[in-house]
Amino acid sequence: MADTLTWRDNEWWVVNPVVIRDYHSPVSLHRECPLAEIGMTLSLSPRALSERVRLDRFRTSDELFAVKSENALGYLLLRLSFGLLPILCLIFALPSFVRLEGRNNLGLAVGRSLLWILVPLLGYWLLSRILISNSTYLLSGATVVLGGLLGVGLWRWWTMRV
Repeated sequence: MADTLTWRDNEWWVVNPVVIRDYHSPVSLHRECPLAEIGMTLSLSPRALSERVRLDRFRTSDELFAVKSENALGYLLLRLSFGLLPILCLIFALPSFVRLEGRNNLGLAVGRSLLWILVPLLGYWLLSRILISNSTYLLSGATVVLGGLLGVGLWRWWTMRV
C-alpha cells in the first residue's frame, strides 16, 4: 500500500509505501522510493495507465468498440438508443396536434403533448438502468424497452382519428 503513485524521472515513484513480502518477513516502511526498489514493476506510461483506468462512460464509441469491457456493449447500446429518443418523443407528442385535440385551447394540446413525452423519457430511464447494470440481458432488454415504446407510439398513431 502507498499514499501516492507518481511519475517522476521517467519512472514510477511511491510515497509512504508499506511493503509486505510474505507473512513471515517484517513489514518494511519507506518514505519515498521508486516502484522497482520495492520489487514491483509497472510498464505503463502515465498516459497509457490513465487510458486503461478511465471509466467506460467517458470513452468514445471507437474506444468502446476496441476495449474488452463488461459495460462497453451497454454504453454503446445506450448511445444508440439515445439517438432515437427525439424520434420517439415526436411519435408520442405529435398525434395531439394532428388530431387537433382541444383545438379551441392550444395550451391543453401542448400540455397533453408534454405529458405524452414523459412516456419515452420514463422508458429511457428504465433502459439506462438495464444497460448500465452489467446485466447479461443487454440486447433483449434494449429490444423489449425500445420495441415496447415504438409499439405504443405506433399504436397511438394507428388509433388516432382525424
